[in-house]
Amino acid sequence: MELEPSWSPDGTKLAYTSDRNGNMDVWIRDLKTGQDRNLVDMSDDLHFPSWSPDGSKIAFYQSDPRNAWGRSTLYTADVTYMADVTVPKTRKLHESVFVPSQPSWSADGKTIAISALHPYSSRYREGVSEVLLLSFDGKNDRYVSPAPGHSLATRSQNGPVWSPDGTKMAYVLDGLLYITDVQPDGTITGKPRQLTTEQTDTPTWTGDSKSLLFLATDALKQVYLADGHIETHPMELTWQISQPTGQVVVHAGRLFDGKANTYRNNVDILIDGNRIKSILPHQNGRPGTQIDASTKTVIPGLFEMHTHQHSMVGEKLGRLWLSFGITSIREPGADPFDALERKESWASGIRPGPRQFFTGGLTDGTRIYYGAATSINSDEQLDRELNRSVRLGYDLIKTYVRMPDAMQQRITTFAHAHGLPVSSHEIFPAMRYDVDAVEHIGGTSRRGYSPKITAMNRSYQDVIQLLAKSGMNITPTASLQGGFAVLTSKDPSLLENRQYKAFYSEEFTNALQAGSAQYAKLSPGYLSNFGNLQKGIKALVDAGAHVTTGTDSPFVPYGMSLHTELQVFVDAGLTPYQALRSATIWAAETVGVSNDLGSIEPGKLADLVIVNGDPLTNIRDALNVEQVIKNGEVLPIERLLTRP
Repeated sequence: MELEPSWSPDGTKLAYTSDRNGNMDVWIRDLKTGQDRNLVDMSDDLHFPSWSPDGSKIAFYQSDPRNAWGRSTLYTADVTYMADVTVPKTRKLHESVFVPSQPSWSADGKTIAISALHPYSSRYREGVSEVLLLSFDGKNDRYVSPAPGHSLATRSQNGPVWSPDGTKMAYVLDGLLYITDVQPDGTITGKPRQLTTEQTDTPTWTGDSKSLLFLATDALKQVYLADGHIETHPMELTWQISQPTGQVVVHAGRLFDGKANTYRNNVDILIDGNRIKSILPHQNGRPGTQIDASTKTVIPGLFEMHTHQHSMVGEKLGRLWLSFGITSIREPGADPFDALERKESWASGIRPGPRQFFTGGLTDGTRIYYGAATSINSDEQLDRELNRSVRLGYDLIKTYVRMPDAMQQRITTFAHAHGLPVSSHEIFPAMRYDVDAVEHIGGTSRRGYSPKITAMNRSYQDVIQLLAKSGMNITPTASLQGGFAVLTSKDPSLLENRQYKAFYSEEFTNALQAGSAQYAKLSPGYLSNFGNLQKGIKALVDAGAHVTTGTDSPFVPYGMSLHTELQVFVDAGLTPYQALRSATIWAAETVGVSNDLGSIEPGKLADLVIVNGDPLTNIRDALNVEQVIKNGEVLPIERLLTRP
């Protein structure tokens, strides 16, 4: 994967990030010679490179090794670095910042502007995204805002973007493009000027500071400052879904079809192209590519129902998911263009990866926290966001913690009219106006009465009954709430699993365990009261609630955490059958794709996992993946664990 291109000021070079050496590093391509060189190679993923005005330096971030949705540390690198001089190649400019935006340089090269979270108080984490000015002398770092008390757009590539001549900053506010005059050090002067009336993202300046290029949802446009006129640039990009042809015959010693609570033994699963044609008693000599799973168990492809991804993880992310038998991903919160790129690349076969069901940013109220949170401040802005969800083909809409109830109801009505499910952190009053799903048994809420567990991890009868009788789906993310730490503390051999070892370094594991230990120290009940949380999950299932498996990775590790979630469910008293159903057919029902996925039946899409063992007896055997079939394509585990 090669991402985030940034022009040098003289137009002769591109800085970009690439994972060709295993993780995301900063590279430079000389456009005259076509040669590439690796400018910065660090152990952790790097992102958002940005040139200094004189072309001598590049600013970039080093990400948190444990979490692509976490903190990032700003560095600069000397482009003209010579190995025989004493000047260091890289310099840390600032301590880590929580999910910051792409850096933008002042014209004099003395200041960098980013969008960063400015908390309202120390009482809790929420605040607004503002412009944070970072000076190279470290003496005048400060927040400024063109709209005090009003959050800027998602902290990605939506500004602030300094004009090359240093006189203006561009930024997105309420989904629209603005500019404001600034002094050389970034101090805001004058009155902001609105440049667009349609949904706007990722603005960049032309070199003469006279116009801005921007993304208008699915069109590339340019606005000229002199008279405000806007031109559209043709952008004809096409792709095709990968559709395998031919016949595949899987001889399954045991088949868990996702429906019955017992196996079907010694059967042939006949796959024609990307769909299951029939399931018949085994017979030698059937036409097609033969897959011998006669001593193995075949199960439906698993769903990860709650994860947040980021392009900086690179190509390996898709292989990671598949290696754990996860063939479908539900992503309730992401940069929509980043998520759509993943969905299309994985579906086209350009990169191996699961099916992706996505939404855009966390649709939230006036106060926000995460970089991907969209602060909604008006009905007009909400309309623009909802229309974007249709134009980009969202699979769901996720509302976040501080979304006002009236807007939550408007969102739900709109989404249902367009065939989209809605999820949030709330069970009431959300259930009253037909919100479809809720995330986390212990997620944050602005209310005193809406959290689903107490401080001691107990779920009371009102929670159980509201969820069971409303028909809402809940994804408890128990691994996030302590399950991953509990299980890996009891059984460290989980971290010796071959998929985990292939994708996660020893340094990552050490940092992960240190973080869990620190959290347990700060919150002693985090681990000791985890059994109460498990009792709540069991009570939900016993009451007939619709419960699915998700983890909120990368706060816990991608892939591995879904299997700890399955094990947590079984440890809570569910049968392996119930746990597997929550990760297959129940998940498919929640996403709205159960006619095609979630079970192994004739006519359904061919998403299967071949495992070694007996997962209906021992749920840990679901980890023993030998081969994965996604959309009819056969992917042996060795291929998934090997970097191309």
